[in-house]
Amino acid sequence: MSGGTDKKVQVKAAKMAKLAVLDVIGLVSNIKVGNSIDVPKNKKLAIA
Repeated sequence: MSGGTDKKVQVKAAKMAKLAVLDVIGLVSNIKVGNSIDVPKNKKLAIA
């Protein structure tokens, strides 16, 4: 029984870790996208 619960805990921990990694990737990609969107806006303002 204990071996079974240990595996469940490991699976849960792995899922949590995967979600955390995806969250970080999402944040980084959002920041990159935000920066790439902001740059053209700033250039347009500078030109105007």
